[in-house]
Amino acid sequence: TFIEGTIIAKHITLGEAVSRDRDSFVVADLSKVWIDLTVYQRDLSRVRTGQSAHVYIGHSLADSGIVSYVTPIVDEKTRTATARIVLPNTGGSWRPGMFVTGKLMLDRTEAPIAVPLTALHTLNGAAVVFVENDGGFTPRDVTLGRSDSSHVEIVSGRAVGERYVMT
Repeated sequence: TFIEGTIIAKHITLGEAVSRDRDSFVVADLSKVWIDLTVYQRDLSRVRTGQSAHVYIGHSLADSGIVSYVTPIVDEKTRTATARIVLPNTGGSWRPGMFVTGKLMLDRTEAPIAVPLTALHTLNGAAVVFVENDGGFTPRDVTLGRSDSSHVEIVSGRAVGERYVMT
């Protein structure tokens, strides 16, 4: 029988006798990889299969996928469970053992107007966004709504489609 894959471990040396008691080689199919994310016990009620996930290497988004499995038990020592994301590895850039970070979309909320936090400034104690006009950009007072780690909702003070400054 033939096994397709990549040899990821070799447990035999030239001239050594082969034994049925231990593996000589370990072969893996690396066309898909499992990203196992640690989920703390306090967050488990909010994590489920089918959720969207982003996987980062360092601070750069590397790929996106879907949670395909959540372990049904919590590890007694770490008090964590595992959420698994299966990603295609067509270019071979994913390597088992890499350190990655994952972010799961726990809630989704539509906001008619939202800007990145980097577009928000404070002028005379008020939140402003610099909006484009005929002569350049001018500060416009805005009323803020909900926010996450990267964006903030603009409840009033800016219209859909207006160009603005972002740093």
